[in-house]
Amino acid sequence: MNDSPSIFQQSTKYSNAIYSTVIESLAKEFECAFLGMYHTNASQNTILLGITYNGNQHIVKNENWYKYSAKELVPIHEYIHFDCTWQRKENWYWIFFDSTLLVCQTDDLEFPKKFKNTYNSIFTFVTNLSSTPKQQINSKRSFLKYPYSNIIGESDVVMQMLNYVDQVIEYTDVQDLIYIHGQTGTGKSILASNIHKYSTRCNQPFIEINCGALVETLCETEFFGIAPNSGISGAPTKGRLGLFELAHGGFLFLDEVSELSLPMQAALLRVAEGATFRRVCGSRNIKVDVRIISASSRDIKKIDKNNFMPELAERLDTIRINIPSLIKRKQDIPLLIEYFCNKLSMHRARNITPEIKQLMLLYHWPGNIRQLSNCLRQCSLKRIPDYLTLTKNIHTDLVPLDIAIDQYTLNIICKRIAIFTVKNNRFSMDDIAQSFSLSREAFRRRLKAIGYTWKQVKKECSQNS
Repeated sequence: MNDSPSIFQQSTKYSNAIYSTVIESLAKEFECAFLGMYHTNASQNTILLGITYNGNQHIVKNENWYKYSAKELVPIHEYIHFDCTWQRKENWYWIFFDSTLLVCQTDDLEFPKKFKNTYNSIFTFVTNLSSTPKQQINSKRSFLKYPYSNIIGESDVVMQMLNYVDQVIEYTDVQDLIYIHGQTGTGKSILASNIHKYSTRCNQPFIEINCGALVETLCETEFFGIAPNSGISGAPTKGRLGLFELAHGGFLFLDEVSELSLPMQAALLRVAEGATFRRVCGSRNIKVDVRIISASSRDIKKIDKNNFMPELAERLDTIRINIPSLIKRKQDIPLLIEYFCNKLSMHRARNITPEIKQLMLLYHWPGNIRQLSNCLRQCSLKRIPDYLTLTKNIHTDLVPLDIAIDQYTLNIICKRIAIFTVKNNRFSMDDIAQSFSLSREAFRRRLKAIGYTWKQVKKECSQNS
């Protein structure tokens, strides 16, 4: 084993980032409480890469490892010799190879055998996964000022959006309120957090609130706080800071802002225009320095004025960022699948077969990225959702109903109904609406938009059957 290559070589093609991923994947695979690698070089300088497990997250320990980022690591499988003897004491295992020590803490008595059988397949999987796609994304994003590492995609619509976000971060100020519009599940909160992350206020608070989850009677206290000795039942004697004060100096993100009540909208408009406010039961005027980002799945400028104030819509929508739905960026689906698979254990990721990925490419994803992520987690446990298996029998021209309104005819809808009827031996409006991920009333409105009623649809289907 003395002839084994040195752990560091300038010429190897694998980086320590790849090696870190391999070690992390192994830790997940074997559910190790600790998996680490120690190496002593000629200068007797010890290098440690350790992965600790804290219940649901694996964390890389010892940042000294990254001081060697300029050097490249020889793939571990080139110098691990599995004929070496694993040592064991209680729940600790260790093996020596060359000048390297691999240490693991696990309760699994079969760990040495499993490690030998699993390692090579994991290394191959990780290195293949980490090659071309990320390089392509990096090359496409080279003109962007910021990396946006957790916004996955390289389609034209995503690149255009991120290019605009670059400008928003670089050139806007506190007077420019930002409004993010996009369907449910498109990642509005992730985009908002990225704007904060790369702004000049990155070290200041980022306070997020879902306006749709607020109780109407408590909205005012949530936003503006409670004064000391207010006398309000259950309120702390010292008072309580509201969201605006908590976000002072940073960002306040109002998700689903369209769900706010009209009285709260009026109060928000005053603060958005720079006015002072008072805590509930307070007498002192308070002024804060806060950048407001709002978001909603409904376009606030198209909501009836009896439900949303046009003046507030105009103020919030100073800078608009539109997030494309997943169906408008289907070429990003393979990248998203790869991204979410990387977050799963190796055992679960193996269950995402090429056939399942193909079904995912055909489906229209009304719930967007959130639905795709949840679907992957279900499929990784070998439970394929019904809507995905239905897609298997649907011809590729059967696109989502909202696209059919603009581009197709009643014939497309009838094909979907025919397939659903054959598969489920029933044919009701509720079932068909659900297959399009729509409510009964929403489905009826969609039919009306293309000039048909449910009665006409049934008649057409009966004639074709």
